[in-house]
Amino acid sequence: MDITNTAAEQRGWARLTGLAYLVIIAGALFSQIAARGGLIVAGDPQGTLDAIRASEDLWRLGFVAEIIAFCADVLVAFGFYVILRPVSRNLALLAAFFRLVMAAVQALNMQNHFDVLFLIDDAAWLTAFDPAQLAAMAMLSLKAHTAGYMIGLVFFGFGNAVLGFALLRSRYVPALISFLVMVGALAVAGGLIAIFLDPAISQIISPWYMLPTFFGEVLLALWLVIMGVKIPSASKAG
Repeated sequence: MDITNTAAEQRGWARLTGLAYLVIIAGALFSQIAARGGLIVAGDPQGTLDAIRASEDLWRLGFVAEIIAFCADVLVAFGFYVILRPVSRNLALLAAFFRLVMAAVQALNMQNHFDVLFLIDDAAWLTAFDPAQLAAMAMLSLKAHTAGYMIGLVFFGFGNAVLGFALLRSRYVPALISFLVMVGALAVAGGLIAIFLDPAISQIISPWYMLPTFFGEVLLALWLVIMGVKIPSASKAG
């Protein structure tokens, strides 16, 4: 695709990027809250497996919703590159690369979500395992999914920090939104690294360290859809 960074193209991509961002937010919230959050029973592997078995369609829908969200992430990465290339091609590329790595890690990690479906199948080979073993394997997949999700979010955090900084330089959107995106993203990356080093920290900082970036993302997506971007007359590539 031939990229010509005209103001008109930037404005068009701004709204498309905002819409894709809303798809990401909706898909992630649905999968995290309705599918996994609604069916995983804390500290009860058997209860969790039974809940997923009873709501298999919801579990599958959560999988599809999040896969679509990660596809939208690719569109968002490209969209922000088009929008921000006149400001700084290097920053635009760096932000895009971080987001693409995040999307790849997260999409591959969804295999752990899907693996649980194999354990509730009626396949004859599953009779080799007793119910407690099946429940334990399901919980292991879910724990692995959580870890993989957190790893992906570290790349997201650093990428959105670069994105927020580039937006702040561009003045295409209000400085408050750009600052919230940048600082919130750094809080996510820093918080997750701290949790990797000491899981007990999660009890202290969760979910607060995620809130600034959530509000920043929602505000940015809505601003792009409703207001678009204000392109200065003399926009120069960095």
